[in-house]
Amino acid sequence: MERAPASSGDAPDVLVLDIAVGQPVRSEQLKALRASGTRLFLKVASSVTGPDLDQLIAALLPDGLVPSGLDDPKELQKLDALLSVAEVRSGLAEGQTGIALLVDNARMLSKLQDVPAQSKRMTAIGWDGERLTESLRLPRASSEHLSGPVFSTVRSLVLISARAAGVTALDYVPQRLSPTDAMMRLGALSADDGFDGLFCGTPPMALTV
Repeated sequence: MERAPASSGDAPDVLVLDIAVGQPVRSEQLKALRASGTRLFLKVASSVTGPDLDQLIAALLPDGLVPSGLDDPKELQKLDALLSVAEVRSGLAEGQTGIALLVDNARMLSKLQDVPAQSKRMTAIGWDGERLTESLRLPRASSEHLSGPVFSTVRSLVLISARAAGVTALDYVPQRLSPTDAMMRLGALSADDGFDGLFCGTPPMALTV
């Protein structure tokens, strides 16, 4: 999720596992991730329940969560409380599990100024161009090149919100962008614009930037 090391042979800083669509991760895979220094975040639906969260935290011991579909910053408070309970039940220190917000709908985008005050667990704020393209009713091709005033505004809002919260600011890499020199240039441009890392949709992309 964050910018990977410069070498294409290195592991990304953070791997986000989408538990809604992904296959169960085997223990040996988790061990390999931990050994490489990669942090594991779980992408969870905004409708996740306390019991479900208890089970996920106990089984995978993730470094953080990436909630999807949140349309109100106050929902972060609820997730924070559920995580506190799950950590206690798993014998973890309270506050150990972080939260990374990827803005994926217009409602959350319009309320980003309220995000920093919602939880001390926040580790990063970024944006999901694919999902935002749908929510903003833009032509699908728009998410492929990130040009135009709408995406410029999105990037500015995300960056300002992350800075206000004192957390990592993540720019977005279009999933259709091939892992080539174009991605390297995009990473450099994002850094020049003030972003700390990139949210990449596929592992090859993460290993390129």
